[in-house]
Amino acid sequence: MRGEGDLSDRRERFWRRTGISLPLLENLCYTVRVNENETYFRKKNAMDVKCSGRNGLHPSFHKEEMDMLETGIKAPDFELPDQNGIIHRLEDYRGKKVILYFYPKDSTPGCTKQACGFGELYPQFLEKGAVVLGVSKDSVKSHKKFEEKYGLPFTLLSDTELAAIQAYDVWQEKKMYGKVSMGVVRTTYLIDEEGRIVKAYGKVKAAENPQQMLEELDERD
Repeated sequence: MRGEGDLSDRRERFWRRTGISLPLLENLCYTVRVNENETYFRKKNAMDVKCSGRNGLHPSFHKEEMDMLETGIKAPDFELPDQNGIIHRLEDYRGKKVILYFYPKDSTPGCTKQACGFGELYPQFLEKGAVVLGVSKDSVKSHKKFEEKYGLPFTLLSDTELAAIQAYDVWQEKKMYGKVSMGVVRTTYLIDEEGRIVKAYGKVKAAENPQQMLEELDERD
């Protein structure tokens, strides 16, 4: 068995290939076996994950199989600029319900449908004591153009360093046209007035998600 220093190096390489933060890796996985060229991790209550020093991730490992943040836990705080450059923290919204949704890219068809849907229903969300925060890795400038083009009435947060995106476990492996890459998986969290995650929706359908979240609030009234 190799030493802890060697294992730390392998964990670091695993993070660089997958985008999974080291604290998240520590939380979700524990070491099963370390060979000369490969390190195996076993995800809690799930599969083995192989990190190869030569070939990258094992083909059977897909980041989208990993758990989202669990309901009932305190939502990770963040500090991100909005479309006007104003800094927002989750803590600023204590006492309100927060619909925190992560999306891949401004002005793309699916993301536009989702954003416009939230915009149309936004007065109803406010009536229920909820705010909507959209997060992507786009720049502040991109968010401003997106807001102005579609008249979006809610806050868009820029996470170019992937801080919140990784903290909320939405930076995942994606497949498109047979190619594999890392990116934001469309995900929506409902956070209560005390800052705890009470609902998590992964791989949501862009056009349906706004109504889905409004119905979720209706059920909780």
